[in-house]
Amino acid sequence: MSEKVQRKKKGNVFIITGASGVKPQLSLGKFNVFLKQKKKQRVKIVDVEKKLVSFALRESVCRHSQHFQQAIKQGKNPIIAIVSLPYQLLRRIWGRAMVNVHKETLRSVNSGCNVAVVLHAVHFNPISTELRPIVDTGQIDALKPKCVVNLIDDVDDIYRWLAEPGGVLDRSANPEGPFEQIESSVKNLSTVLIWRQAEGGSSVHMAGLLGSIPHFTIATKHSCRLLEHVFDANPYRVYLSHPISEARRLVASGNQGLFDEWSREIGNLADHLSKELPVWEPTTIDELRIRSTKVKLVSGSEQPDTEIALPRFLPRWPFRRTDKFLWPNQLDSMPEILDPAGFFTEEDIAKIEGAKTWEEIVNLLGADKSTQLRFISGQIANLQDLIGQQINARDRTLVGQCPVLVAYRPLFNGNPATGVLRELQAHQMLVELEHFPDGLKPAVFVLENGEDERLLWRNTIKEFCIPKGRWSQYVREAQGGALSENLAQRIGDFLTGGTLNAKRIVNTMQRASQEMAFSWGPPKKTQSILNGVGRGTTAWMDFVSERINDLGNKVQEKMKYRTVLKKYKKGTVFRSRDIGVIDFAKEVIKRLKKID
Repeated sequence: MSEKVQRKKKGNVFIITGASGVKPQLSLGKFNVFLKQKKKQRVKIVDVEKKLVSFALRESVCRHSQHFQQAIKQGKNPIIAIVSLPYQLLRRIWGRAMVNVHKETLRSVNSGCNVAVVLHAVHFNPISTELRPIVDTGQIDALKPKCVVNLIDDVDDIYRWLAEPGGVLDRSANPEGPFEQIESSVKNLSTVLIWRQAEGGSSVHMAGLLGSIPHFTIATKHSCRLLEHVFDANPYRVYLSHPISEARRLVASGNQGLFDEWSREIGNLADHLSKELPVWEPTTIDELRIRSTKVKLVSGSEQPDTEIALPRFLPRWPFRRTDKFLWPNQLDSMPEILDPAGFFTEEDIAKIEGAKTWEEIVNLLGADKSTQLRFISGQIANLQDLIGQQINARDRTLVGQCPVLVAYRPLFNGNPATGVLRELQAHQMLVELEHFPDGLKPAVFVLENGEDERLLWRNTIKEFCIPKGRWSQYVREAQGGALSENLAQRIGDFLTGGTLNAKRIVNTMQRASQEMAFSWGPPKKTQSILNGVGRGTTAWMDFVSERINDLGNKVQEKMKYRTVLKKYKKGTVFRSRDIGVIDFAKEVIKRLKKID
């Protein structure tokens, strides 16, 4: 047998980063269970932090330091004491630990085993609240890694782990009053957000310094399949873009059934795509869900209502079989992360949400507690803004690592999805800048739905006809009063029963007015009931033309995603219509194979 045949294939090295509360080691443990069930070789996990702790405890200076030993004896995680060491000493210990990592990794790689080297791109010092990058990319480069994977999780779930006894943000070490615990939670959640962002940014930078090797951000609530595809270097990377806010509005309006149906639909699409493709799902991080209510600050005021942010998280977007996911089993010790001591009871929250004015809240809660609510509401609103900023940045990062974008029903329930539009715009810009030079040719797949489109036209007509709408001066009840919302919707339903174009719809308004008994047309100077027929043929034609432009332009504005699709090169965009998720997934996979 030749030497070439006898030589055993070497394994690959993957760098896995993630903030402490993400628990990448536990996620990789679940991934290995997944691989074992598929009868595939498991990945060797080399934990840099464990080795860092081991070498620090043996370091002569640390052994003889009373301060260091006292910190260790306090029962906290040793890494807390270690990351507070002087920077140069910490770097030296890290370097020694990496020599050991290199030896262990090399043995496994030479034996044909894949190795996941788990480390932190930055370390958090809870004493100084300093974020400390101590990674030496030269030592990591010697491992010849294939890619860097940054694992992330929801901010509240990360905090649950870090707040455990002995954790970096251990709450039990600093007993506080019930209200102060809310303040502490908001502050710590903000710290976690900043930490996670720094970890992600440093991971990207690390990948660049390692010769621009691939970098991937993966939420642990993704299926294990995604990490399998990444380790196997599957180039058909897909970002699944779909409406989220509209689905949440359904829940708020009491339509839980339609939300459940929609979320299952999205889950089925992701499952079918991920059988052959690495699929990134935006809802695997779901944090912009802080509960709030609106009230008038002054009773009877014409000023817009003020939003009051509440110390409660709404339920997160559902995800499927957790045993097949990277996400580690979650702790349940802090069921309400924003208000762990229950300072605001569920009865308090119900009273606040039922109030119409701030005065009512003061009467219901009392002067002191309502003042505390107003104070903490501002802090929670700032936290929510920080979460929103990170969503925008993260979604662009995810789009940037996926040559393929799948946009699913961007007009769901008749409302355009702003998030889908932004993601399409980001993807189109990256394609234009030739951001995806290697691997698969960029592609966009869109599934549109005829009923979604009809509802969008219906909703636009309704918006135009209701009081203070664009057409409210031209359309009135037969007696001259403003249209009710119910009649405006009925008009919209009547007009969208046929072909959806502005000219046909506006020309049908006269027949609609006769069938539903309302007035339609520009106002006559001598009449309070609006009827434009008396102004003459030319004036009427001009009026109709203006209304056609009104409606056409507004609908086009709402369907802006189609304008973005037109900017792609020919052969890049593939549109499907009115088919099920399984057929759509099959269509995407089949076309991708043809493109390649």
